Amino acid sequence: MSSKEMMKRLREHGWMLVRVRGSHHVFVKPGKPYHITLPHPEKDLASGTPKKNHQTDGITQAPCLNSKKEMAMRFPVYLHKTDSESYSGFAPDIEGCFFAGETVDDTLQDAAEALHIHFEAMADSDMPVPETKGIEFYLQDGACQGGIWAFVDIDVSKYDGKAVKLNITLPQHLLTRIDRFVESHKEFGSRSGFLAELARRELAKA
Repeated sequence: MSSKEMMKRLREHGWMLVRVRGSHHVFVKPGKPYHITLPHPEKDLASGTPKKNHQTDGITQAPCLNSKKEMAMRFPVYLHKTDSESYSGFAPDIEGCFFAGETVDDTLQDAAEALHIHFEAMADSDMPVPETKGIEFYLQDGACQGGIWAFVDIDVSKYDGKAVKLNITLPQHLLTRIDRFVESHKEFGSRSGFLAELARRELAKA
């Protein structure tokens, strides 16, 4: 199915275009707990989706990808060839984001760009970034057979929402150790960045 046909079908089922960046178009629909991101124009978007997702409003939902940063969440990525010999793919943990490209490298780049705009739209709607399960969780899924697996990392901290000031109490020696650690590990940026990253890691394990 082409991106033009898919966008027409989305509009027929009440989806509204709310954001455009480059080739990526983001759609939302009142009452739906996710967004749909499409690259346009594309002649052939192959839509595979893991069984944990579902078909909605006449099209098969497919997920997304990402780009590297210092403090990143790693997302498994699945790519496959389309009938036109180009590529399309998704990240099984992310619902509603499509991407495509002429080559594998092009597709991964397009996926990273699509994921960023998709996460921005989710943040604007106060929706959290989904947690990842890893490749092994999806290896037996029928929608993830015969293609190419890869990992793409993305800094999700910018999509956590607006910063809120918080007063907390910590032992003085512990605070000193934290400050020394942050000073020698510049990737955390600050004491707050360090504490926030530890919180994300522990929450991801829950």
